[in-house]
Amino acid sequence: MTSKAPPHAVTCDRETLYFVSDVHLGGSPPDEEGPKRARLHELLDRVEADRAALVILGDLFDFWFEYRTVIPRTAFSLLARLDGMARAGTPVLYLGGNHDFWMTDFLARETALAVLADGTVLRAQERRLYLAHGDGRGPGDRGYKVLKAVLRNPLAIRMFRWIHPDLGIRLALGSSHASREATGGHGVDVEALFREVGLPELRGDVDAFLMGHHHVPVHLKRPEGEFLILGDWFRRFTYGRLREGRLELLEWDSDRILGESLD
Repeated sequence: MTSKAPPHAVTCDRETLYFVSDVHLGGSPPDEEGPKRARLHELLDRVEADRAALVILGDLFDFWFEYRTVIPRTAFSLLARLDGMARAGTPVLYLGGNHDFWMTDFLARETALAVLADGTVLRAQERRLYLAHGDGRGPGDRGYKVLKAVLRNPLAIRMFRWIHPDLGIRLALGSSHASREATGGHGVDVEALFREVGLPELRGDVDAFLMGHHHVPVHLKRPEGEFLILGDWFRRFTYGRLREGRLELLEWDSDRILGESLD
């Protein structure tokens, strides 16, 4: 059972929690999309078998937009599976990323998923985990930070709704593909991210910082706390797990536990 605590905080009492981000469903070539989805459903099978909870830290979809009466059809089967899990008692927590941030009230209204705000603190197993997608945080990337503010402006959202869904979703998927390739291609200054993004929160009332977005799996263990970047679920298939109070970052196909970083 997952219950809401104070604003931007949730509590989960499950003995195991799984964390995944950056699946980019619908964004891979056809010969890669099927195996990616199959691996994801294997992960969901394990979550259910372990009577665990699933926490999604953004970019589950390569593009998400809620028209008043339309959602992208590529999302349907997976959302139905996640909704069924949640209604059957498996907590599913969803935090939007930069590819699926245009969420309004569909998931909260029509599904049993718990929708989280960026920067939510998750209390579980006597741990306090700060959850974020990670886009627009940290040093540099000023152009994207400006673009992010524009794209999330209510006026921009209303204007996009004027475009027919068939055309709007096609245009957005092209843009999402370019954005994903750019994210996967740039170097990640892990130490700068830890100093400028993780450390300010770890000096507060949390003992771990978990994020996605950068597509590079990283697990730092420092005196101030733990800092995890979950990697991705379309190239490396990495995920996080919390069990008996211990955080781990693993590769799906081998279940190999990753060390401080994997470049």
